[in-house]
Amino acid sequence: MARLGYLIPEFPRQTHILFWREIEQLRAMGVDPVMFSTRRPPENACPHAFAEEGRRITTYLFPPPTLAAIFFLLIHPIGFFRALMSWRQISGTTRRRIRALGLLLCAAQLCRLAKKSDVSHIHVQSCADSAIVTMFARRLGGPTYSMTMLNPLPVHGPDQKLKWRHAKFCILLTKQMHEEVIRTLAGSLPPGVFLAPLGVDHTKYKRSTPYVPWTPAAGTCKIFSCARLNPCKGFDVLIRSIGKLRDAGRDVQLLIAGEDFDSGTGQYRRNLEQLRAELKLEDRVSMPGAMSEAAIREHLEQSHLFALASHEEPLGVVILEAMAMSIPVAATKAGGVPEIITSEEIGLLVLPANPQAMADAISRYMDNPALAATCSANGRQTVVDRFGSDLSAKVIRDER
Repeated sequence: MARLGYLIPEFPRQTHILFWREIEQLRAMGVDPVMFSTRRPPENACPHAFAEEGRRITTYLFPPPTLAAIFFLLIHPIGFFRALMSWRQISGTTRRRIRALGLLLCAAQLCRLAKKSDVSHIHVQSCADSAIVTMFARRLGGPTYSMTMLNPLPVHGPDQKLKWRHAKFCILLTKQMHEEVIRTLAGSLPPGVFLAPLGVDHTKYKRSTPYVPWTPAAGTCKIFSCARLNPCKGFDVLIRSIGKLRDAGRDVQLLIAGEDFDSGTGQYRRNLEQLRAELKLEDRVSMPGAMSEAAIREHLEQSHLFALASHEEPLGVVILEAMAMSIPVAATKAGGVPEIITSEEIGLLVLPANPQAMADAISRYMDNPALAATCSANGRQTVVDRFGSDLSAKVIRDER
């Protein structure tokens, strides 16, 4: 029986818990994906419990066995010609076009592996270079493919029409993304374009004890935040908000879970640590690093509030995780977040890059336990009703 392939760039990393949930949902539906990835990430890049299994079951395409890949191309001349015609459409610098030839070799390796595993369709969690690989593989006569668009189109790089034109379908996370795609890629869209956010398994993300809003009798108000340490997440803004709350006499403490693995330098972490020291917030802000999914759930249950001050946020799955755990959320009106938090009875939204506005939102929760309780209940119900992790898996299962 033909099988589903599943391609994730540099799998597994700290943010790939989103994809693992989708894989678990597919397995529960009777679909056991064959796992592929572009290259191995650093060993410590994924703190989650699935990391070891993920590495064990994944086949990595880079570096490809060059001679075997070239031989595959030579014995499939028609497919090789089609792929070369697509390669000629690759835009950009000479260096980028040469790099695309390397992706063509990876595509040949993907075709070989797909045939060996009886894979007839591959879903790729990217619209960037990994989608170029699956596009080339399709042109070579390999499996059909589909994509999940995880960020706005410009983030995924050029040649989007080329990637989308040959796809079978694509999954978008937000209405905002859907509008962008329809406007930008008209005439090059695949037969299927579906809206299905990467959500949360609310049967796992649930409290063991009822949520209790913060009151002065509770002492310190515990605020939790979680994301990869990246400038787009606005952690510097959030730290400044804690400084403003401290200066206003508020007893608050912030814990930021996440690490700066992806930059490869750790510079953003050092910037945050320097800011924390300049504001004399060492006793108010802790940054223990990346955490496992289980540890994140535990900290969410122990916290009074969740805050995220992103400048950019395609959807905000960490926000959904907090809402599923019945934690009131203060976040920014960035990207697709307003599609999650549609009213102040679900959560509080402020403009990005505004520490005082974020501090004011946190203060509103602290001053109004009834508001916190309302957002706690309505936030979880929003996830249950609209953002289950099975939605995108169903699209992949049904449309592949």
